[in-house]
Amino acid sequence: TARYCPPAIDLIYILFMNLDKATRKADELEYLRFYYDYLESDCIANGFAQTAVPLSFSDLLASYWEFQFFGLLYRAIASTILNVPRAFVTNFYVHVERTDAVLKLMKECPDFGKYMEKQICDILQFLSEESYERTSRF
Repeated sequence: TARYCPPAIDLIYILFMNLDKATRKADELEYLRFYYDYLESDCIANGFAQTAVPLSFSDLLASYWEFQFFGLLYRAIASTILNVPRAFVTNFYVHVERTDAVLKLMKECPDFGKYMEKQICDILQFLSEESYERTSRF
């Protein structure tokens, strides 16, 4: 994805798909710094002067904050495929509109239902915080 998207997208994909919110938030800056240090050393190893690396750490941070909603949304959508029993995917997801199937599964499998509710709450919380931040800037 880095060829077509900012590097933050790769970070977001990895962090949001593999870590729960509490774990991600606890060490978020450490993960970002680790990624940036390797990105910077790779750029230097490929001929960039240290002062000419095309992305600063602050640029990476800004991009990461900008694209967080993508991570939340992607995780929630992917969860409707990755976190359900394999038989359910085979029987109900092949070339069909699956909203009703997912809602039914949320009722029938309480763990999955709670997990999806958490994903939706994370999205709504992010949107409300983002909305507040945007309106309070003016």
